[in-house]
Amino acid sequence: MPRMMPRVPDKTLRHLEWSRVLGRLAEHCRGPVAADAAARLPFAADRRELDTRLARTTEARRLLDAGRSIPLSGVPDVVPAARAARRGGLLEPEQLIAVGHHLEAAARCRRYLADLEDEAPLLAEQALGLADEPDLGRALLDAFDEHGELADSASGELGYLRTRVGTLHEQLKQRVHGLLGDPEYEGMLQDDYYTIREDRYVLPIRSGHKRHVEGIVHGWSASGQTVYIEPQPVVEANNKLLMAQAEVNREIRRVLTKLSRQVGEAARAIEDSQQALVAIDLAVAAGLLSKELEATAPALTNAPRLRLKAARHPLLLLAGVEVVPNDILIEPPHQVLVVTGPNTGGKTVALKTAGLCALMTLAGLHVPCAEGTTLPAFPGVFTDIGDEQSLDDSTSTFSGHIANVNAILGAMTPGSLVLLDELAVGTDPLQGAALAQAVLEGFASRASLVVVTTHYESLKALPFDDARFRNGAMGFEVDRGAPTYHLTLDVPGSSSALRTARRLGLAADIVDRAEALAGPQQKALQTVIEALEREAAQARIEREAAEEERRVLRAARESAEAIEGKLRQRLRDGLARERDAALEAARKLRDQVQKAQRELKGQRRDATWLAEQKSKAERAIDEVVAAKEADKQAAAGPAPAPGTLKAGQRVWVVSLGAEAELVAPPDDRGRCEVRAGILTVKVDAADLRPVSAKQAKRNRDEIEGRRPPSPATADVDWESAPPQTPDNTCDVRGMRAHEALEKVERFLDGQFERDRSIAFIIHGHGTGALKREVRQWLRSSRYARDQRPGQRHEGGDGVTAVLLA
Repeated sequence: MPRMMPRVPDKTLRHLEWSRVLGRLAEHCRGPVAADAAARLPFAADRRELDTRLARTTEARRLLDAGRSIPLSGVPDVVPAARAARRGGLLEPEQLIAVGHHLEAAARCRRYLADLEDEAPLLAEQALGLADEPDLGRALLDAFDEHGELADSASGELGYLRTRVGTLHEQLKQRVHGLLGDPEYEGMLQDDYYTIREDRYVLPIRSGHKRHVEGIVHGWSASGQTVYIEPQPVVEANNKLLMAQAEVNREIRRVLTKLSRQVGEAARAIEDSQQALVAIDLAVAAGLLSKELEATAPALTNAPRLRLKAARHPLLLLAGVEVVPNDILIEPPHQVLVVTGPNTGGKTVALKTAGLCALMTLAGLHVPCAEGTTLPAFPGVFTDIGDEQSLDDSTSTFSGHIANVNAILGAMTPGSLVLLDELAVGTDPLQGAALAQAVLEGFASRASLVVVTTHYESLKALPFDDARFRNGAMGFEVDRGAPTYHLTLDVPGSSSALRTARRLGLAADIVDRAEALAGPQQKALQTVIEALEREAAQARIEREAAEEERRVLRAARESAEAIEGKLRQRLRDGLARERDAALEAARKLRDQVQKAQRELKGQRRDATWLAEQKSKAERAIDEVVAAKEADKQAAAGPAPAPGTLKAGQRVWVVSLGAEAELVAPPDDRGRCEVRAGILTVKVDAADLRPVSAKQAKRNRDEIEGRRPPSPATADVDWESAPPQTPDNTCDVRGMRAHEALEKVERFLDGQFERDRSIAFIIHGHGTGALKREVRQWLRSSRYARDQRPGQRHEGGDGVTAVLLA
């Protein structure tokens, strides 16, 4: 059965300033609809919705970290327009333009996320709800110009009709302008201009001459000295202009009606699309907030466990304050974390940090904590923070707190998180401490998790008698006389009230008197607690240093193992290619013998000569096969006794499948250092096998000697070698020497496998260093039979040509 939405009273939201978190989330939204939804973001209604929200936030953060930006835009709310169009309403141009922008943004976002289905499956799935109407969106935007007016191209008639209106305007203006200079109106005009009244061109006639001008009166000036008359000669032209403008207006209305009808047909898809776009916008905003806070995804658990690793107060982070991270841990059998320490030492900040992390989790947001953070989806979060005094209902601080605690007890369910700041203050300290203990025991018996801050000494002692309680001390640096804001678990904290008062500037004589009144017993207790705090702080420093050292050593070991593994694999791959090439050469030789036998079959040849050639070929094949069998037998033999191994001895390394030189005998752990070519590694003594002197010499000859020419290249010389082509050319210009030689070796190996006879290395001129390195390496390479500088048409001395073995 799905869990109902968690209970979080408005008072809790105010205490924790939750609206400020949502306000920052809203600022990260691109669209106003998403920003409004973020500012009113509800908590997830059930576990499935919560898991989905967190996963979407994680996907968005992953895309942002990879430098990807989902193409969202600030499109206004288009749902009212879509609904109006569905009911047959006529949409205004700005509404149609907004719908067009939404459809374009939706199509763009849908295509973008479709390509990221593997990286962000939930966001890609959400994008399927975006409207796929790019043609309608383009048609809507193309129908309007940059000023938001319907474009002439919106219909076949509109441009023509507007041109006709413009022509009539010009004709009419010329006609009216001509009347201004007409002798018939001389002395009658109030001024030498014409104007427009009621959409018709008129002349300003002096009121005394109104009966002398034939036409239609359209009004008077405010003074009554001027009457605006439409002269009879332009009445017909004015009528034509108005009728032409009416035709334009009818065409505009027809186009708007057509576009509105198209929007109405897609209204359902547009409404769903806006909902999907808002969800994606919210997820991206949550990812941006996660990145800003350097937050992580919390792991949800069904166990009553609050495990906040390196937690930081999100609002302080957003304000740019340097925050001390703290581990806030309540794990079985503990249920209540009693946080004590000095005033202004960060107790309330730690309390609110726990509450805000719980609320951010319930909203599907990442929390400003380190990896490994775990907490449940709390069924409720309740707080009693601050002064509950009210003059309106005659409520004191103490009675206000008690009323709030009582309300929490009535509303909470098992598993809720309860945050209590300075519980049961504002009354007799002895009775207040007793009441506070009883309240905490009551919450613990109701299976809730509680974080409480206090100065009551009796509450600091609870963890020593009740396993459900755990101490947490906010640090105070005695030597500096200032809080450290670091939470140390399992030790009680000192209130350090007198030290804090002195630090805040209270008169020294008053503080001295207070210390005398506190008595030696209180001073001794204070000294013990301060000693515990110092020991805990030192232990924390040493633990952090040890953890950092372990981290560095672990990283170094992992890096060394990775490098060793790569080198081992490269050596194994190289030796495997050598063995495969030798066996392939033997197979080709056998094939040549068989081919020669078939060609010579039936021919009259000297029987003795034929037998000699066959015997030579078979001996060559037997030597290759025997050499490889000897390698296998060496690997299969028993390991030598550690005491018989000496530096400089040749051994066979089973894991590498190669012969190597023993650099150092076995150490106390039975590890030896061996050198195989350029690779020096440590291996177990049990991984070694003895190699006979004869076998070692054969292996050295095989390693140091060049490859025998392959049948395909043996008879090729510089005169008969093929010309330079892209396939037989390797360009290493601009590389470091070791990078270039690695590339050349891989290239020549590939050319050899393809039975190519010649290769060209482009190294350029430069300082000449790379050219020297390449040519020096080629002199000892088993792939190269001969080399020379490139000829003029091949690139000159910036190229080296190689005859392959």
